[in-house]
Order: sequence, then structure tokens, then C-alpha cells
Amino acid sequence: MNKPVLTRIIIVLIVIAIFAWSMFPLHQQNFYKVLSELADNNPNIVKVIDLAKEKQAHDPNLYESVAVDEAAKELNIDMADYLAVKDVLTNADVLRYVRSKCASSIKLGLDLNGGTEFDVSVIPNKPANDADKAAIEGITISELRNRVMEILRNRINKSGLVEPEIAAEGSSRISLKIPVSTEEQKKEYMKLIQMSAQLEFRLVAANNDQLLSEYNSNPQTFVPPVGLEKMTMVSSDRFGKKRTDTVFVQIHPEMSGTNIINAFVSADQYGQRQIALQFNSEGAEQFGKVTAANVGRRLAIVLDGTLYSAPTIQSAIYGGNASITGDFSQEEAQNVATALACGNLPATIRIDSTFDTAPTLGREAVNSGMIAGILGLLVVALFMLIYYMKAGLVANIALIVNIILIMGAMASLGATLTLPGIAGIILTMGMAVDANVLIFERIREELEAKKTLLNAIDIGYKRAFATILDSNVTTLIVALVLYWQGTGPVKGFGATLSIGIISSIFTAVFVTRLIFDIYNKYFHIKGLKMLRVFHNSKVQFLSIWKYCITISAVLMLASVVIVIVRHNTILSVDFTGGTQVMVNFKNYVSQSNIEEALKKAGFESSVSYKYSPVEGNKMEIVLTGKNQNAVKESGAMATITQMLNKEFPNAQFTGGTETTIGGFVGAEFAKSAIIAILLSMVGIFIYVSLRFEFTYSIAAIIALMHDLIIGTGVLLAFDRQITLTVIAALLTVAGYSVNDTIIVFDRIRENLKLRKDITYKEIINLSINQTLSRTVITSFLTFLVVLMLLLFGGVSINSFALVMIAGIIVGTYSSIFVASPLIAYRHKKIIGIRE
Repeated sequence: MNKPVLTRIIIVLIVIAIFAWSMFPLHQQNFYKVLSELADNNPNIVKVIDLAKEKQAHDPNLYESVAVDEAAKELNIDMADYLAVKDVLTNADVLRYVRSKCASSIKLGLDLNGGTEFDVSVIPNKPANDADKAAIEGITISELRNRVMEILRNRINKSGLVEPEIAAEGSSRISLKIPVSTEEQKKEYMKLIQMSAQLEFRLVAANNDQLLSEYNSNPQTFVPPVGLEKMTMVSSDRFGKKRTDTVFVQIHPEMSGTNIINAFVSADQYGQRQIALQFNSEGAEQFGKVTAANVGRRLAIVLDGTLYSAPTIQSAIYGGNASITGDFSQEEAQNVATALACGNLPATIRIDSTFDTAPTLGREAVNSGMIAGILGLLVVALFMLIYYMKAGLVANIALIVNIILIMGAMASLGATLTLPGIAGIILTMGMAVDANVLIFERIREELEAKKTLLNAIDIGYKRAFATILDSNVTTLIVALVLYWQGTGPVKGFGATLSIGIISSIFTAVFVTRLIFDIYNKYFHIKGLKMLRVFHNSKVQFLSIWKYCITISAVLMLASVVIVIVRHNTILSVDFTGGTQVMVNFKNYVSQSNIEEALKKAGFESSVSYKYSPVEGNKMEIVLTGKNQNAVKESGAMATITQMLNKEFPNAQFTGGTETTIGGFVGAEFAKSAIIAILLSMVGIFIYVSLRFEFTYSIAAIIALMHDLIIGTGVLLAFDRQITLTVIAALLTVAGYSVNDTIIVFDRIRENLKLRKDITYKEIINLSINQTLSRTVITSFLTFLVVLMLLLFGGVSINSFALVMIAGIIVGTYSSIFVASPLIAYRHKKIIGIRE
């Protein structure tokens, strides 16, 4: 902190500028305009654009990128020559790069912005050989569909932080929803979804040159020998010049790509793209045998019926590695690598229809949720300004910087912002304010000890730093494990929370200290006035620990009883699936109004809208498992259509279909989420044990479990269900709980070194009292933000806000009345400290 103020100002301004720049553009850009600007308005590129516009005028359904591609081919223009961009080698690369530049910086998820739904059918493949026949024997169409769902989920997740929704429809259909923002992205995902990724290694005919000569002499009448077929491949030499080769390959492969465990894009010795493959031990052994037995022969690499390369086997290859070379664009190579790494589809995928979907939370819920979040942050900023005065202004500046850094980082990483992501941002905002409160309260203590303002600020930051680091690192452990092991919304939550924690530490420790130094250097402040809630409090918290433990035990037991009583109805349609009713409509009706009307009629549901130029306007109603008996007795579609037309006659609901659907959360998703939570607890346990002692880590985990169990119990007591957004709220509560507990532990550790004149229990009481002001203020401010979400956020995020409020209250309570008493009566004895 002794670096010159000007140097630190420059560093902070550069960091803010970089992240602020990353936030733009906030909206989708014009494809033609971006292409023209990237090429500096080169006349040849302008010709391509003009011709593309003409083509699009004749065919309005033509995508801009497709029109440009066709125009460039027609004019024989290599657009890569006019863009000085690394790794842009072909026209396909140019189109991919321009698409990425056109996209808005921050992608919104299905719940906030809608996207595209692909309705697909799963068609079993006919077995090509006895091995394939044995592999699929005894597998039902539903089991095959489930396997395809997991492969597709992995493919989409590997393409980035996209957070798709995938659900089974009937026995052989799948609904796949992706937050796609452009027609170009929709086209790319269609390719990725339909790619079978059937990789085969086939031998080229030993007399290929002779067969090729016979074919060239009379191609019309030439018939390949039995067991062989003619295939062609397009390749590029080191100078980018294309050529077409014809080879005759065996129809039956020597081996398939089923044993591939990894695939990624790399470059060969000439800088050309290739897809590197890694086999498991079985695949490596098989590949070694094939290459050893055919040294000197050419081995054709065929993917989904297309020949990509046919290199000559120079020697046996036992390392378990291979590669596919070909005329790939970067995007094509990445899609192929992703598909191969996730496994080949055991069936053919047919996309039956596509729909543009409205936000699943509803337009009103999104708007009200955003307004509620902004109101909450404004209330926090106002409180900080009133309570901490000049220091509060410093905290508010840091809060604005924090938001810029978080949004800029999310844009740079291509993360998708969803409601769980907003939950992570809310938590990090609370933690950012918490760090400032910790520092300010420390400065207050030093000022009361008659230190000068400069010394008080310096000592306050030094003493608060260890606490800020410990509390944030434990939460960061949770966030990183969730990102590493989680999928979908859980992974997105982990990414947002990780970014927020790092940003909060930077703004709280570095930015606010810089502002104080600027104050001192240029404005010569003489004091920091602050209001006070608690002054020298001496509450004997441990004297009532038995009553508190009893209350906690009763609440936890009640929560468990509620879970047992409601065991069949605690999970939402996200997990259990339900009945999907699809009806046509003429006039739009608010989703929240539809859901409220259905609730009055006894149907728990989620409602969303989707649109298609072919299928027309559709309203999708998903009835949860709680309604299944009523559905079976009455017939959902007829009952609901009749009731809604009576309630909303202007909507004119007609026709429709009724289908049983599976949950959005697959078995692999649930498994990865559970593993992530367990690993998070292990990480917290290890870190707290190393930084404090074994008993402290046990107490922190018990307090964490206490908060999660009671938070879940409160939700279920209000007759709510566990949804994906509730899972996000519970994860947020976990982070908040650990953060709160560690702050108390940190002050206890400090006082154990400073106070040898009082007992261990008195030190714990003293530490809780010393951090009481910070605990109450931080909890109150976070509570205010979430209360705004509960009051003004709408029906769709009501359960999320309810869990958060319960978690904040219980988390604050447990750090004082659960974790602290546990270490008071079970700890390692310290020399010089009386029991």
C-alpha cells in the first residue's frame, strides 16, 4: 500500500477501463456493418456485402452469414485476405469471427431472455455389425433416449457456459432449449445436435492406385470391387491451396471411435488445423494392433460418412493418440472435437420443429425482478451513505466498480446470466459491502483507541485483511468446486460467484484503500464520523447456548418431518417431470396471470410462450407431479383449455397436445451437483482445519448443514417446491453461512493471541460482541436486498427470495448460537488461556 498514489490510480483506471470495454456492445450488432468495419471498407468486401444484400432481398429467410458466404463464392473472393486476424484462414473462419463480434457482450439465459427450443426425435440406428447389435440388445427406446439426452447435454455444456434445458417428451422425443440469441447461433447448434459423431477407421484398398486409374479411364461404367466403396476428400496444402482426392476404402471398419476419451483442436507442423484424439487403454491397444498389422497401408478416417484424411501408416502406434486432418474451419473443428469427446450418438437425431421461446420467468417477472434488484442496491447504497458518511461514499464507489468488473468479466468469459447467476451477484454484493463494513468497524476501533486517522486506516486495513481473505476463500472454494463439478445452472452459479468474490476482494482491499489515500493526499481529511448501533456491548451469548441448541434441534427436526410428510411433492417439474399441455392462442396473456388462474383451479404449473413461423403461436403449460392424480381423472388438456377460455376469453385458446415429459435435471446433472456440494464441504473442512483447528472446521460444517436444513424446511412449510432456482438460493445460503461463521472465528483467533487475562469462553463472548455491529449491519443490508426481491420480484422468484431470507436469518443466528458454542465446549487447549 506504500506505492505512489498516482501509480495506483493509473492501475485501477486501466483495470476499470478494460472491464468496462468488455461490457460492450450491449446489443446485437449489424452483421454487414461489422464485416465492413473489420475489413476497413475494402472495395472487394463491399462488393460481397452488396451482392449478399441483393440475395437476401430475393430470399428474406436467408441468414446474413449464408448470403455473404454465397456472394463470396460467386465473386471468387477470399475474405480472409482482407482481415488481419490470427487463425482466420478461410471464409468460414471469417463468418465465425464476424458472428462473434456481432454478438452482444452479456448473454442472458432462458429464464431472462428466452431462446430456441428444438423438438427432436430419437431414431435407433440399425446395427452395422455383431458388436453394435450386442451393444444395443435389450435397450428400450426410453433408455436409448436417456443416453442421447446425456450426450447432448454434455455437448452443449462443453460449447460454453450456456445452461440449456433438456427434457424427455414421451418415450422417444426430447425437448432441448438453448439461450440462442441469433439465427446464426441457431444454425450452428442444429449442426452440433444432429452430428452423430460416428468415427470409423477403415483401410484403403491395397491396389488403390490401380483402381483409381481404372475409374479415371471410364468413371461412368466403373463398379468398385465387392467390399469397397469410392470416397472423396478435400484437403489443403501448407499454402492453403485446395485439392480433391479420390480413394477406395473398405466398407467394414477396422475399429470405431467408441473408445475415445478426449478430443481437441490443435495444429500440425504446417499450422493446419487438426483434431487430436486420445483413446482409453482398450482403444489404444486396438489401435496399436490395427496399425501394427497394416504398416505401409493407408488408413482412412471417416466421420459420419465423410472421408477426412487417409494417411499412410509408417509404423505401429501404441501411444493411444491419433489425429484427424481436413479442411476445417475453427468452428467446425471445435464442434467435431466436442462431439467426439462427448461420445457418438447411438441413434439418429431428427429435428422435427424449432420454436423461439419467451423468457421462462415471464416478461413481467424479469422486469419486476430487475427493478427489485436495483431498488435493493439503492437502499444499500443509501444506508451506507447515511450510516458511514464519507466512508459510506467510498464503499458505494467500490460497489459501482465491483458491478463493472463482474459484468465485464462475465462478458469476457462468454458466461450466460440467469437467475442463479443473479443470486451469485447478490451474494457477492453482500460480501463486498461486508468487507467494507469489516474495514470501517476496524478503523472505528482504532480511532476509539486514540490512534491518528492515518494510523487507524492503516491498522484497520491490515487487521481486516486476514478476516476478509479467510471468509472469501472459504466461499471461493465452494464456488470453484461448483464450477468444476457442476453443470448447467450450478456451473453458471459457480462461475458468477467466483468472479464476484475475486472482484469484491480487489475493490474492498485495493480500491477503497486507494480512495482513502486520495482523500488524505488531496483533501486532507481530519476525521471519519460514523453512526453506531452497538457500543461496547457485553451480551453473554454463551449463557443461553442450551436454549439455542434446543431451538435449533427442534427446527431441524421439524424440517426433516416436513420433508418426510411431503416426500412425494417436494421436487418441482425441473426434477420430476410432469404433464405438458400445448395450446394455440391468438392474444397474449401475462404468464403470471395464467399461473395464478391455474393455481386457483388446483393446478401447480409453469407457463411459457413459444413462436414458430411454421407451427404458429403456442403456449406451453407444464403441470407438476403434484397434479398427476387430477390430470388422470379429468384429462388435462380439455379441462385447462375450457377453464382458461372462460377466464381469458380474448386469448382464444384452441386445439393443442398433451404429453408426459421428464425432468430438466438428468441423473448425471443431479449426480454432479451432489458431488460438487460434498467436495465443497470437504474443501471448507480442510481449509478451516489448516487456518484454525479441527474443531472449528467441524463447527463450520455443522452450522452450514443447520442452515441448509432449516432453510429447506421453511420453504416446504410454505407449500413450495424445490426448483433449480431454489437450489441456487440454497447454494447462496451456504456461501453466506460460511462467510458469516468464519468472520466470528477469525476474531476469536485474534483475541486468543491478545487476551491472556480472560477465559476461553469469555474470549468467545468478547469476539461475538466485537463483531456484532458488523454482523447485524451486513445481515440487515443483505436482508433488505432480498426483501425487495420478495416484495416486488414477482411470483416466479418468490420461492428463491423466501429461501434467501430464511437463510440470512438462520445463517446469522447459527454463526453466533451454533458454531460459537460448539468450539467453546470442544476445542484444543491453549497455553496461557484459562478454561
